[in-house]
Amino acid sequence: MFISPLFSLVSFVLSLLVSISLPYVKQIDLFQLLIDADVNTSIQSVNVQAEATGKLDFGLWGYCLSDFKVNAKLGGTDLGAINGSNYCTPPKLGYTFDQQFDAVIEQVPGLNLNAETLRSTISTATTVALVLHVVAAALALLTFLITLCSCRRNANKGVATCGVLVGVVTALLTTAVAVVDIVFIVIARQKLAEQAQTKDAVTANYGNGPWMMVAAAVAAWIVVIGTCCDCCSARKRDKDDY
Repeated sequence: MFISPLFSLVSFVLSLLVSISLPYVKQIDLFQLLIDADVNTSIQSVNVQAEATGKLDFGLWGYCLSDFKVNAKLGGTDLGAINGSNYCTPPKLGYTFDQQFDAVIEQVPGLNLNAETLRSTISTATTVALVLHVVAAALALLTFLITLCSCRRNANKGVATCGVLVGVVTALLTTAVAVVDIVFIVIARQKLAEQAQTKDAVTANYGNGPWMMVAAAVAAWIVVIGTCCDCCSARKRDKDDY
């Protein structure tokens, strides 16, 4: 009887955590861009060698640049290590690659990873789709409240039927969000591979957020099965009472 409320609560908590991910909760991210560049180029007839490593963690409301480090040689002269400042963007829907981002990345001569490159990789349409995480979390909360009410002994079939309908919508939306998260990384990898300047220097990896949404979707479908059983039980009780 309490299977539906339990799994709907699990689905809600997982969806909520992803919805308040980085930069609010820095331990939860949707995807990562790992920079591991070995650049050997020439600037004004001067040979420049640089090794750069760093990481961009993207959450629902922004991104953080961390662990950025550059070792550079200019014309055979070792310039030593340059440690870029770690920072996170102000929380907002969508990703803004500003002058501060370019100022850090441009410390790697010849990398050519700039704001325009990332804007072409992370489209505005895909960014707007991320708001569906919040909608999925809200629906999961509504499902939890309805399934909790349906656990009462005198709950009628109307409450149980409502739980089924809302549960199905929640499961479908949560599944769609999980698929969008996973497909987004696949597309980002392809776009980065198509660009010569980032092909070997930048790789896109999954964060823990998409897998949390997959788990939330599984829990949501278990809720659907549970609410269907509750609905059948409620119908049987109403028939017996009649």
